[in-house]
Amino acid sequence: MQIKDHKGKHLDDLMDTIRQNILIKWNNRKRCAQKFEGKILPHIVQKLRDDSYNLDIEVITSSPDGIAEICAKEHEATAFRFVVNLVERTCTCRAWQGSGIPCKHAIDYITSIPGVNLEDYVDQYYSVETFKVAYEDFYP
Repeated sequence: MQIKDHKGKHLDDLMDTIRQNILIKWNNRKRCAQKFEGKILPHIVQKLRDDSYNLDIEVITSSPDGIAEICAKEHEATAFRFVVNLVERTCTCRAWQGSGIPCKHAIDYITSIPGVNLEDYVDQYYSVETFKVAYEDFYP
């Protein structure tokens, strides 16, 4: 919604236009939420799928307590080491902590463990259930 398209209106008309646009957006998202299936939002699942391709990981050294050292090739000749902790959901690249979505190092480690689901390591913020709860019936 662009406010600048309506800035010539009186304040009460502008506020009413904003309220109407919010309700329209709210209803669209609620309708969208009803179509979602699965555990994680579809665009996050797609991001995880995209990030899991072309991983340039050389070595994974893991321990049974969910901690691994990942040796990732970032450029032609240089390799960097990252420590991934599945219990704390952290990686030393800090991308996982910042977004709540596993980074490529964590993705590589998680997918190397048989029987483990990658979606279980995505923050609850990105769950379909949270999205649906956010847009439940609400009428001011």
